[in-house]
Amino acid sequence: MIVHIIKQGWKTTNQNMVYILLFSMYQLVCGIFLYRWIEVGIVSISQRFPDSNLMDARQLFIIEGQFLITDGDFMLKYLSPLLIFIGIRWIVSPLMNAGLFYAIHHKDSHSSKPLFLQGVLKLGSSFFIISCIHLLLSSFPLFWIFSFLKNTLESYTTPMSLLWNAAPILITYIVYTWIIHILFMYIQWGKTTNNNITSPIVFMLKNIVITMGLSLIIMIIIGVVTALFFSTSMMWVGFLAIIVNQIQYFIRVYLKIWEISTQYHFWVQKKEPQ
Repeated sequence: MIVHIIKQGWKTTNQNMVYILLFSMYQLVCGIFLYRWIEVGIVSISQRFPDSNLMDARQLFIIEGQFLITDGDFMLKYLSPLLIFIGIRWIVSPLMNAGLFYAIHHKDSHSSKPLFLQGVLKLGSSFFIISCIHLLLSSFPLFWIFSFLKNTLESYTTPMSLLWNAAPILITYIVYTWIIHILFMYIQWGKTTNNNITSPIVFMLKNIVITMGLSLIIMIIIGVVTALFFSTSMMWVGFLAIIVNQIQYFIRVYLKIWEISTQYHFWVQKKEPQ
């Protein structure tokens, strides 16, 4: 059954190539902005860092940096583009997901209006609220983790000992965010298929082994592909590296939509919309 569902997800993904290109361009634009922000800010500042034999200049550089951090105008000028970018992405991403989920579910519809746009208009606000709750639940444990690491930092003599003791906590958090990710994917599918909020939650928890198994298979593929592209881009330089990097956006989006489509087919096969 799992193999059949994965094949169905693959078929659905291939039928939505337009949305894969759209999401790839979206990720590309976000990546270009972050690259330019880091290049203009962090890289330009790090290039001014004095040589190791100029201790006085280093101290002056550190003092200047501390002053700039406390300078509200400088921080506002430097951080405001990033904050605006985060705000736009926070709003746009759920809207695009709403369009994608709606288009996949109504792929056999003969509506004259674009399915993607219909999904944005009908499900956009709900997906935005779901996204906010998802972000809140994913971020909440970080406060406890940071507090724990801060309180126990002095008791570890080496970074390796700190990492070794923090590893169980970090692994637990990764598994937690993974489960939350799958759970909210089913909540989105529940909303798309006109089910109540509790129905997808109960469904995902009852079928947690299969849902996580489907996700794990595609996550492993994503990890392997990402590692291959990263190693290739490290070996090649110049124009070839740029081409490889652009292809990577397309492949990663393709695989993520494959995961979404696969979970959708498992959902509709096991539970008909109410």
